[in-house]
Amino acid sequence: MRARLKARVLLTFMAGLVFGALIWWASPFVTGQQEPWDGWFGYYGIALIVAGFITALISPRHFWLAPLGIYFGQSIYEMAFLPTGPLLPLGLILGFGFCILALAGAAGAFGVWRVCRRS
Repeated sequence: MRARLKARVLLTFMAGLVFGALIWWASPFVTGQQEPWDGWFGYYGIALIVAGFITALISPRHFWLAPLGIYFGQSIYEMAFLPTGPLLPLGLILGFGFCILALAGAAGAFGVWRVCRRS
């Protein structure tokens, strides 16, 4: 049982990595902007909340891993596929700040899980 829990915890973080990168990958198609915060704010905010919620459902007790994975997924995508320059540190800080929305979505998933578990 312990190995299964570890696998779910790892999967939560890995799914966060994938969702974080997907948010940035999809941004040019959805907003027309290379960086999601440069486009329509609703896209980025909603994408972070939904990604946090879905990712945290994998292991709700460890919901805090979802936004961490999402942040690192965004950061890795940003460094690997976008031109870097002197504003990269600012982008990493902004991405971290915006992940409060992913944390809100993940906390929502934890709350839903908790209510369903009590029923």
